[in-house]
Amino acid sequence: LSKKSPVRYCLEFPERAPEAVTGKRLLNKVSKILNTEVIELLQSRDLIAVLKDEKAVQDCTPDFAALAELDCFALAITAPAQHGRIDFVSRFFAPRQGINEDPVTGSSFCSLAPLWAEKLGKNRLQARQISQRGGQLSLDLKDSRVRITGTTYHYMQGVIRIPD
Repeated sequence: LSKKSPVRYCLEFPERAPEAVTGKRLLNKVSKILNTEVIELLQSRDLIAVLKDEKAVQDCTPDFAALAELDCFALAITAPAQHGRIDFVSRFFAPRQGINEDPVTGSSFCSLAPLWAEKLGKNRLQARQISQRGGQLSLDLKDSRVRITGTTYHYMQGVIRIPD
């Protein structure tokens, strides 16, 4: 495989449906950290901040030092997509894990897929993570599982040897 030919992969994971965070204190704190208004805040493994639109997600400039102080594994931000072919967009920040922004985060879709499936009333979704590198994914929800399909480029090959 060359760097120029994309490879399509499909992975399947258990869904992690998020639950609404009640109270305004944390919502206001996250809005301040993200430097933008958070419309809705939810929690699964990660915090999920729903923003008003795709532009708000794209333009978001988080305070990573303050974000690292939040008591959460990571924070995903999301909003409805502008274009009809894509259902929603997202970005994923994990400074507590040593990654300010992850380019395409499969695990985040275990929570984002059920969230948007409920909001949009459908179990087949198209998503785009709009980090600097970015990526587009197809998501299928069935029987509490999320099937995540996307393309990647084969750039390295290796062998793991286990000593006798």
